Amino acid sequence: MALPPEDSLQMKSYLVAIGLPSTTAEKFSSMFCKPQVPEEWLTLIQSTKNNNEISSGKKIESFLFIYNELQKHFREATNVTVDDFQSNQKGGKVLMEDIDEENCPNAVDDVDELWDVNDLEELDEYKMKNNRGKFFIFVMKERRTGADQDVVQYKEIAKQLGFNEISIHEDKNATEIEDLLTKYGREDHSHDDCVVCAIAAHGTNEDLIEVKGGECIHLNDFVKHFNENNCKDLKGKPKIIIVQACRGNFLEKAVELRKDNDEHHVERPTYNNVYPELKDYAENLETNYNDLLLASSSIPDTKSMRSEFSGSYYLQYLLEEIKDNKGRDICEILTKVNCRVSRMVFKVDGTKCKQMPCFRSNLTKKLHFHTQNEV
Repeated sequence: MALPPEDSLQMKSYLVAIGLPSTTAEKFSSMFCKPQVPEEWLTLIQSTKNNNEISSGKKIESFLFIYNELQKHFREATNVTVDDFQSNQKGGKVLMEDIDEENCPNAVDDVDELWDVNDLEELDEYKMKNNRGKFFIFVMKERRTGADQDVVQYKEIAKQLGFNEISIHEDKNATEIEDLLTKYGREDHSHDDCVVCAIAAHGTNEDLIEVKGGECIHLNDFVKHFNENNCKDLKGKPKIIIVQACRGNFLEKAVELRKDNDEHHVERPTYNNVYPELKDYAENLETNYNDLLLASSSIPDTKSMRSEFSGSYYLQYLLEEIKDNKGRDICEILTKVNCRVSRMVFKVDGTKCKQMPCFRSNLTKKLHFHTQNEV
């Protein structure tokens, strides 16, 4: 038994709407178009989808569990991973379609010998012992109406992640920032879980952040203080940089698409009181350090949006997702933020525009900000 193709399309749209990445939703919905799917699994999928008493996060967890169980079901039936290989059975042997046994002396019968998936170990998790460390907040208020709310959002984000040591710095110049971060690097952080450096400012070209008085410093001048050379105690620990700033002068224009069989297509809200960050901020950063996570409010060459009343939209959604997904992997949370912000439509000088956040992860383990009770 399987879902008909039209139901599969609707399921994919539904999964994307509740927060699954499009590629994952595609794999999941395609799974139910395969023959011989047990009826009890389809019944469970439908009941989960129609249950309005559980959150989207819980639904995603249930869907992914069922997806994994079905992968096991098909793997046991064919001895090969369904989504990754096409198989053909000859005399009970599972072979790759492209392998010619007679002309290929290295051909193998068992797919696990060709690619041993069991060798792929589960990712480790960073040790977070509830001694979080320091959460830096650098907010520039000059020519940034609504920046006061950015401070409020960052403070609440820090508290939600379990930080007690929150270091707030408003309208600092380059020398003051350099002195603050140099001092931090010389201190003892051997018992700290991690460090966060959160920035809200105007961005300029050549990897620059505008600070007090219109002076500019490289983004790397923030990041470098947390590498192993300048702060040995942070070796092997996560270092998180959050940047609310423009990355260029271009407004990303909205493109209206109508999707067939998309039951969740809705008109997104527009906002008239939008103040784009002013300047651009390039992508070529010298921040390729281990255990670094760099989250940006927009993709390269484009502007970031904020409200004069409620502050930056990216930070508002980041706070909401952290509150609603406590203890989940930080990259999952950032992906949900990307999804939500990308669905918004802004109106700037009569033109409908979009904003697409992004993040770059050099993390080598899973990162969960567990509460004390969960540790």
